[in-house]
Amino acid sequence: MNVTNKIKELIESLTALTKQKKIEWNTIAEYMEENRNEVLRYLIINNNRYYDSNWREPHLNEYYSYCAPFMEGLVYIFMYHNYPSESRYFILSVQNKKVSQIIPLNTAETFQNELENLVFYISNEFDNIDSFVDLIIAKGKSPE
Repeated sequence: MNVTNKIKELIESLTALTKQKKIEWNTIAEYMEENRNEVLRYLIINNNRYYDSNWREPHLNEYYSYCAPFMEGLVYIFMYHNYPSESRYFILSVQNKKVSQIIPLNTAETFQNELENLVFYISNEFDNIDSFVDLIIAKGKSPE
């Protein structure tokens, strides 16, 4: 199996696991508040826009990037913004807990639509007010 097919299968599996609620995603910002991951912290700092950095270069947005612990590691979907053009792109990355580095997978051009759909699904799960309201209504109607 070549690398492109393997990445495609990985994205399909992540999408299926997410829809089945077998994998739980957090924003990178939330994950960093609760966990010490120096490799991730270093990546965020080096890819963010600061006063003395070139604002025309893409930077990583930790509030629209997601991570999920899975078995012996972490899966990341990093979203990079390019402010002058308002363009964005996604990079799927993995980190094995035994290896202290984050390995980006070659998803820059080929799998942007699939990653964008997965991120859209994840972000809608976070913002799904209707299901939250339905839960409250159901709880109010149930006899206790």
